[in-house]
Amino acid sequence: MCSQLNQQTTAVEHQQQAETYLAQGKLDLAQAACQKALVQLPDFAPAYKTLGNISLAMGQKEEAMSWYTKALTAQPDWAEVYANMGSLYAMQKQWHLAIASYQKAITLEPNIAGFYRNLAKVWQVVGQPQLAAECSYQVLTLEPESVTALECLSLGKALFDHQKLTEAIVCYGRAIELNPHLFRAYHLLGDALASQGSLDEAISYYQKAVKLQPNTWIAYQKLGKTLLEKGDFSAAIIAFEQAIEINPNSLWSYQKLGVTWMKLKNWDAVINAYRQAI
Repeated sequence: MCSQLNQQTTAVEHQQQAETYLAQGKLDLAQAACQKALVQLPDFAPAYKTLGNISLAMGQKEEAMSWYTKALTAQPDWAEVYANMGSLYAMQKQWHLAIASYQKAITLEPNIAGFYRNLAKVWQVVGQPQLAAECSYQVLTLEPESVTALECLSLGKALFDHQKLTEAIVCYGRAIELNPHLFRAYHLLGDALASQGSLDEAISYYQKAVKLQPNTWIAYQKLGKTLLEKGDFSAAIIAFEQAIEINPNSLWSYQKLGVTWMKLKNWDAVINAYRQAI
């Protein structure tokens, strides 16, 4: 028992030394240290994994895959090794194998942001933007500090386009937390909330958007549209008129203004709005 414990301790020490050499770029010394670890424990999975990383650093992809396979034979449920194999398959453009490997890693360790980040890149390459966005959302959930305000904004837009409204709202909210002056985040958050039927919240964010950039007609247009949907016709008229004042060529502002006046049965104003649209 004591001898076995000593062998394990020695193997761990050699493997740790190999990791140090690998980090320093001393690949031959790293390989030698791993081999010493395997002399002590022939089924020592960490040494096989490190040998795979060393081979990859040397550009020896087939050898790297062989070492990773041996690591999994010794330790079948090692998520990190599956992720490494996924990256190796991705380098070789074997996309389906890369996807399967990353998915296996995620199944084993669902709280590692890096696995989702790498899988998102592969989904994007193979033309699956929705799946890429969903993986990127998991990165945001697990490592919110790693995503910038503009990245949150872009991710939110992608999720919104795929009708993932709840997730889009989270992304826009995070963008605003990171940059409270990001005008676009406010009116996009308003869009998502309006689509979800949360009209009061949407109106609140459109109002914040127009405060940030009072000379941007589109925010007034969206504010007016949401007020119209809510049934606040007087406020909607003010918003549409503000949009028109900023942009006299805003066709849809005239059209929506006409609809709003129609709700109030002010037919002269309806006719005037539609004439302006024409």
